[in-house]
Amino acid sequence: MQQQEYTVKPVTTFAKQKVIPGSAVTFVTIIVPHTALWKAEDIVKAISAQTDATHQSNVWITLANKNNLKIEITKEGNWKVERNE
Repeated sequence: MQQQEYTVKPVTTFAKQKVIPGSAVTFVTIIVPHTALWKAEDIVKAISAQTDATHQSNVWITLANKNNLKIEITKEGNWKVERNE
């Protein structure tokens, strides 16, 4: 009998976009380390991301205490974090 690798059900979410040859595309990967006590579904619901035409990506995270984080990442790799406490 093969042992199960995970003690909790892994959760992955994704979005898709069309890729056009010769056009720049930006991909954003968000990784949230957490304990097994946290529900992955709740973490996923607390995160949203959007990339605009200038290839700036904005990520919004609602924390457990209802505070919000906004992370801005530019095409050049510059970033800043805004906290709404």
